[in-house]
Amino acid sequence: IGLGQAAAGGFHGVRHRSQGDHAVGLSGCQGQRGHRRDRRRDGLADLRARVIRGERDGRTAGGQSTEQLVEAARSVLGPAICASLAVGGSLHAITFDPLLEQDLLTSLRPAEGGDVVTLDAHVLGAVVRDLTRLVEQAEQSGHSPVLVCSAPLRAPLRRLLRGELPRLAVLAYGELGGPIDVHTQGVVSLV
Repeated sequence: IGLGQAAAGGFHGVRHRSQGDHAVGLSGCQGQRGHRRDRRRDGLADLRARVIRGERDGRTAGGQSTEQLVEAARSVLGPAICASLAVGGSLHAITFDPLLEQDLLTSLRPAEGGDVVTLDAHVLGAVVRDLTRLVEQAEQSGHSPVLVCSAPLRAPLRRLLRGELPRLAVLAYGELGGPIDVHTQGVVSLV
């Protein structure tokens, strides 16, 4: 889970380990740190230009919402965010079953405070219960897990889970990067 995302550009330069601790090397930007640094610097410059342009025009940058600006900043700062959550060079990740993640993506609807997940309340309750179970298992093992999902789901899920799981960090696949090992702690599914 997430490996398909990695092949599509997700876990660049990150070694992935499943619960069985079998290392899977993922190709990506290994050995191209200068290129990543330049891309990050260019991204920050672009973000800065959009914010300045928005301030000058008296609105959010480029007509973008605050949430869109935050997500743009996170995409540039992703490796630093990821590194701040890693313990001893390792990150313990919980992901979604791909079919469930697709259902979550399809259910997103725009709202005043940003997109919201609009799954049936019973289904959403089951998702939160399974996620809570996986988080508690990880914590009992001495780990602080993170939830990793598609970028469009990151902010809506963070808002949704804030009350139930306030300490759970939610990362987008694209934010994973840097010299870390990702250990799959569990997969949320409805099966």
